[in-house]
Order: sequence, then C-alpha cells, then structure tokens
Amino acid sequence: MQETESGIREILGKEGSTSPFTLVHELEETMFRHFGIFREGKEMEEGLRKVRALGDRFRDVSISNRDPAVNQALVRTLEIGGMLRLAEAVAEGALARKESRGSHFRRDFPGRDDTRFLAHTIAGLKDGKIQISYKPVTLGMFEVGERGY
Repeated sequence: MQETESGIREILGKEGSTSPFTLVHELEETMFRHFGIFREGKEMEEGLRKVRALGDRFRDVSISNRDPAVNQALVRTLEIGGMLRLAEAVAEGALARKESRGSHFRRDFPGRDDTRFLAHTIAGLKDGKIQISYKPVTLGMFEVGERGY
C-alpha cells in the first residue's frame, strides 16, 4: 500500500517531458510489429530493447492534472506502467520459447519442441529483472500432438 501511494505521489510530482499516452501508442506498435503471430528471434530481441527503452522513458512521464482525486490521467498512467512491465515479461517469455506452438510461429524455430516446452511459461521478478521459468502441464484426456486441419 505504501509503495503504491509513493508511486502515485511520484507521478503527480514529476515535471517530466514524456506523455504517457505517447508511450502507450509506441508500446502498441512495438508489440504488434515484434511479437505478433509470426516471430523471429532477432526481431523479438529488437522489440525487447524497444520495450525496455519505453520503460526507461516512463521514468520521465508527466501528467498535467496534479489532483489525486478522480484523476483519469493518473489512473491511465499507472496502468501504462504496468503494461510496460507486462510487455517486457511477454517479450522475455516469447524469446525464451524457441519453438512454434499454437498460433505463434517462430520463423527461426518452425517446429514444436514438447521435450523442452510442453510447459506453462512463468514470469517473475527477481532484483527488478524478469525471470522466466516453466511449470509442467497437467495433461488431460486428449493426446498431445501437432495441430492438423
């Protein structure tokens, strides 16, 4: 609770030059371009660098409404901060998964790899950095295999 209140005071007190709404637009473009259905390692690495750069720019974010009550710009800015962290986790997870599965196709890894990646991807934070791990899948009544249409 105290950390949240501190973050709110920080945003309301900043005199930065970056609009949070510019950041969210750039984040949308970056995720669409670098982490869409068709993916490749080098493109995703470039996208991850861009996402991190947007996170760095978030530190300079500023909003004009300084009132803490009923402040939609503040709410949206807090959401954008979370979106940036989530986008970094998605990017890290996508890069680590060196295979194609479901609707995500890696041009550089076109096949499935059930030995390494028949698992849930878990993203966590350690010392402020995204850490990727995996949790085994509990298989149900359907056999695992390539999709065939």
